[in-house]
Amino acid sequence: MSFSFLLGDAVLDTRQVARVRNHTGDTGDGTTDGGTEGRDYFLSDERILGFLDDEAENAATEKLIAKLAAAAALDMLATNEAYVQKVQTTLGESTDGAATAKAIRDHANSLRRQVADAQASPAPLGTPDGAFNYTLHRV
Repeated sequence: MSFSFLLGDAVLDTRQVARVRNHTGDTGDGTTDGGTEGRDYFLSDERILGFLDDEAENAATEKLIAKLAAAAALDMLATNEAYVQKVQTTLGESTDGAATAKAIRDHANSLRRQVADAQASPAPLGTPDGAFNYTLHRV
């Protein structure tokens, strides 16, 4: 069962937000409440809704829109990672923000390729994204 909530002028579809969170890894799994309160996510529901709205016209189905929104969110996170982390070494441990950003962008590009592939080939008949097309024959 899904619920929709009205936030300003937009309707928040919790399934779409969950899809974006799953594709970005923003699931709150390491938290005591599983992220259910929304306090433990990197991205707020409103921010995800903005990404969904931005990508709404760029894909044919809700699932593909969620992948494009996740790719856009990952690009934003990668940019932030590169800005904040740079290359740092502390107590013998080092981080490379550019390398981390590249890995995040690679995942975003993978999601975009999945969408492009899905839109290039039609969905099989009888699937949620395909049409049911039956021909009746006289016997």
